[in-house]
Amino acid sequence: MSQVFQFASLAISTVACCLAAASFFRTKSWRDTDEAKALVNRVSAVESRLSVIESEVEDLPTKADIARLEEQVRGVDHNVNRAQLGIDRIENFFLRMGVEGKS
Repeated sequence: MSQVFQFASLAISTVACCLAAASFFRTKSWRDTDEAKALVNRVSAVESRLSVIESEVEDLPTKADIARLEEQVRGVDHNVNRAQLGIDRIENFFLRMGVEGKS
């Protein structure tokens, strides 16, 4: 019985090696076909588009950059609001002075 298993494993190994060799030679001849060249061209085009996208993604701002910008905008908004309050006070002052001056 053990010799049968040894023979079976040897036979399976031999068949596997033959299939691997056949696949190797078939693949080698397939590389020269138009179909393979078209596939290589498509993969190359996808790789070039992917590299362009990767470079564009690297240039995008990070979450920290956006948070920093939002904080700066909040600061500017606060300063604008304070300036608007000052302008309103001055306008009201001149309006009261104009009304009181005419009376």
